[in-house]
Amino acid sequence: MGSSFSNDLPHLVVGGDSMVGAALAAALRQGGQTVHATTRRQESHGPDRPLLDLARPQDWPEAFPARYGAAHICAAVARLDDCFRDPHGTHAINVTNMVALARRLAADGTQVIFLSTNQVLDGSLPFPDETAAVVPSNVYGQQKAAAERALQDLAADMPEAVVTILRLSKVLPPHLPLFTDWADSLAQGRPIDAAVDMSLAPVPVSLVVDALRRLAGARLPGLFQLSSALEIDYAAAGYHLCRYLAADPVLVRPVRAVAAGYVLEQPPRHTIMDSGKLARAVGIQAPDPLAVLDDLFANLPPHP
Repeated sequence: MGSSFSNDLPHLVVGGDSMVGAALAAALRQGGQTVHATTRRQESHGPDRPLLDLARPQDWPEAFPARYGAAHICAAVARLDDCFRDPHGTHAINVTNMVALARRLAADGTQVIFLSTNQVLDGSLPFPDETAAVVPSNVYGQQKAAAERALQDLAADMPEAVVTILRLSKVLPPHLPLFTDWADSLAQGRPIDAAVDMSLAPVPVSLVVDALRRLAGARLPGLFQLSSALEIDYAAAGYHLCRYLAADPVLVRPVRAVAAGYVLEQPPRHTIMDSGKLARAVGIQAPDPLAVLDDLFANLPPHP
């Protein structure tokens, strides 16, 4: 268990314009907590929106507007292909500059909560726990693994620091353009291409936000993981959408991800992780993947 946490101290959300960051900031504010959510956009800058671009540490302010109880680092270059195309530039953002920011925050007594990914694992086996070997199979995973190691070293160097790492599988927003496009095609009797070799262990962004709030509230250090209770592939998600819409499943055309041009690097075989440690620590249960998809499908635009 970490040291005591004062709810009087505001939260810092680094990457307030990201999907998770925006949802987290909104939930914290709704819960009555003060939040400063960083932005890279000059037009969004304001008293509770500090300007911060991980690509430009030279422009960081000398001090943030306040001292923080917890800082949730949600900003990253997260597209696998972007990291593959520009490994040096994205490493500066995802590793070098992020760790420098985390060290500065930890030195002020702020709990650092870092969002990581299942991509740090090679995906050869399902349900790896937090003790599994870190063997990333793509550039993005390599960067996140390097960031994890640096943060663990930071925690070892600063015994009073509270450093929390939360690995996530695929996080789904309430609306996902992929499924909206699929639903439009199926409603018009057009086929959809869905990867049969891309694993999906989805968690809703609302559950991620809940986990982050609980980890901050308990001020828990350490490494945790969150994914769904089971995994499916994208083709199975397409068939499930057909059932939801009463569409003909023959419209789903299974394809290979690299051959279809969806990704540049072969995706890992498995993306599911063991979420038991998080459940035991803060009561967050791994969701059923089909139930996650059903909730998302319920937000699809109506079709005639």
